Amino acid sequence: MYAWYIDNRLLLAKPEHATVLRLLNVTPDGEAAWLFDMSNGEVLRQALIDHEQVERAFGQGSQLLQADVLAPAKREWAPWKFVNLTVDGPGLRGVTEEGLVIMLRDPGHALLTGVTREWVVTQGGREQEALERLARSVAHSALLTVEVPDGLAWFVADTGRMIRVPRVAFAQGFEVLGTQHQTNVLLRENKDGKLLTYPREGDAGPLSYVQREGEVLVVQSAETKIDDLPALLPDDVTTLVLRMGEGAVTYRLPPSIWWQVQSVILDCRPSLPDKATVPGTLVWDLKEPEQLQLSIVDEHLVIFDPNSGRSVICREVFATDVSLRGNVRFSFGGARYYSVSTWVTQVVALSGSQSITLKELLETSAAREVDLAG
Repeated sequence: MYAWYIDNRLLLAKPEHATVLRLLNVTPDGEAAWLFDMSNGEVLRQALIDHEQVERAFGQGSQLLQADVLAPAKREWAPWKFVNLTVDGPGLRGVTEEGLVIMLRDPGHALLTGVTREWVVTQGGREQEALERLARSVAHSALLTVEVPDGLAWFVADTGRMIRVPRVAFAQGFEVLGTQHQTNVLLRENKDGKLLTYPREGDAGPLSYVQREGEVLVVQSAETKIDDLPALLPDDVTTLVLRMGEGAVTYRLPPSIWWQVQSVILDCRPSLPDKATVPGTLVWDLKEPEQLQLSIVDEHLVIFDPNSGRSVICREVFATDVSLRGNVRFSFGGARYYSVSTWVTQVVALSGSQSITLKELLETSAAREVDLAG
């Protein structure tokens, strides 16, 4: 039997066939842990037990008295088998004996994300055709990383295009964010936060923070103004999160972004609750802002555009914990700026839980306007 003590709970595993087990990580729900059955190449999920369950199972001794207290380990992501497993964000990254790189997410979601150099060598120069066959038969990400001996390469699954870049083009480490227009790969350099595109050479940023998880992209600018959001956005992103808690940053939201994503989330929660900051600004290029519908949903201000069906969500600006309440300014062109904190106050007073148009809000009273020209 294997045992680990994790966060004041016990992990006990007694698999039937495994001879060597390695602890990988606690599952995202915190109720179990993933184990690597190294003898069979399988991932197992074993539930954690608390002190009361330990007492029921063992009493005051070390012999197991009630076996039914210990739930049996369950295999995850069958039928995949792996020769190597590492923690990868909220899930795992596995490499199969054949050299396939698989992203594993709970519950049971396995996605091919690339192939190893060993896999490429075994294809005998026909890796393009082999990748196309894989893309037809296995669930996969839009962009597959290909470890070629002489450089870097990515396979765009939807188009069958192979993008190759000489390794000398990257002096530092980088993170792959995806493709742009299905023809270029978008990367972020770890050292300075610059975003680079290849093979069409271009750059944007820098960004002090960026993270992509599926169709969600979170960014934070390292500068005070970002006018070219499209240059930061990979294909297939439907939710764009702009971190604005540091204040004094301006993002311009052009029509091309507005039609590419389903929602834009403004995370304006202050990074330090007691630190006063100048509110960040969203310059929204929208022809008819008067038709926008504003409503309070839970602790958030939701601004819905009925013409497109898209939304801008100001996160936790009506939070119960006032230390989490941030502020942000909106501009629709010109010199007029609108404070979200004032909008929240007016929406609650005028409509309660119902929505109200921006035109009605401004006409009724008092949304505070800051005229920078005056």
